[in-house]
Amino acid sequence: MASKGNSVDMLERLGTLENVFFKKVGNEYDLGLFGNKVGVYKKLIAEKIKENDVLIPSDDEACWAACASFGDQAKLIGVLHSDDKHYFDLAKKYKKYVAGFVSVSNRIHVKLSSEIPSCIIPCGIQLEVYKFELPKENQIIWIGRLEEEQKRFSDIIHFAKLLKRDNSDWWIEVYGDGEGREQLEGLVKSYSLESYVILKGWQSPQKVSQALSKAKILLQTSNHEGMSVAVMEALASGCIILSSRVSGVEDLEKENKHGISVVNLFEIGNIAKAYEDFKLLASNDISFLVHEARALAEKHFELGTCLHQFREFSSNLKLQEGLKDAAPIVHILLSPLVSSLRQLKLKYFV
Repeated sequence: MASKGNSVDMLERLGTLENVFFKKVGNEYDLGLFGNKVGVYKKLIAEKIKENDVLIPSDDEACWAACASFGDQAKLIGVLHSDDKHYFDLAKKYKKYVAGFVSVSNRIHVKLSSEIPSCIIPCGIQLEVYKFELPKENQIIWIGRLEEEQKRFSDIIHFAKLLKRDNSDWWIEVYGDGEGREQLEGLVKSYSLESYVILKGWQSPQKVSQALSKAKILLQTSNHEGMSVAVMEALASGCIILSSRVSGVEDLEKENKHGISVVNLFEIGNIAKAYEDFKLLASNDISFLVHEARALAEKHFELGTCLHQFREFSSNLKLQEGLKDAAPIVHILLSPLVSSLRQLKLKYFV
């Protein structure tokens, strides 16, 4: 399901329309009433659903509500992709309609602590898409939205200042965009870090994959994550992980085999410790870790394995009750008017 303006990009990323069902929607989808949005999802689901199908909603609450409406016909699996409050609120609100919960990390699973059947399954990625080139460059890569609350992009600057202090031959390439782009550009210029921080903006998945294939280290500075897709992709590309201790990546720490490790964690915001770990990596031959990183991705994140785990989990689940009146007719009828009024407000008063 894609709102107006995003559908082309999403479908291009999928690369195929086989078994993909979608509906083009107007402004009333985003700017109308909640029940109308639920109704759009419900109609699309109703056209294709069969008894005992599995429904997995996105992080959009309207999608959860629509799927909950079919809780007595299909097995609703609620997937918690992050350890932020939004997902736990959804789990609490819709738990009576959910057949089972899947958490993408151990931290989320423990925090959920549900009496409803639950398990841990990462999202998984198509490993065959990711390759690596040897020898790799002295490149650190940072991937994500340029916003502070979750991603702590300002820590990129703190790290780069240490690279400059030591006159390092390493640099950071930043892939992503967002509200912090202008601020980050200003900080790079202010501290004369142009040789150490290269802002690449949003790039296609193919371009990001190519960059990962050349980079030696993924730097992740987040305040919170689920099971970071960037970490999965980086491991598949033979990158060493240098990350804040957050959900998901911390589960991989036990896989380390040497003093010099594939997964290196520091406490959130402790860039001094992150840089110490980096210096240890940079001063040693770490080429052997490329293959260990790839093996770690193959062990935990191969898409087919993750799908098999979903099938096994769902096969033992039972139907629950269905949510009633999730899409009131009055919401559907009033949404065009509400949408028009909100558009006027956005045009003239915001």
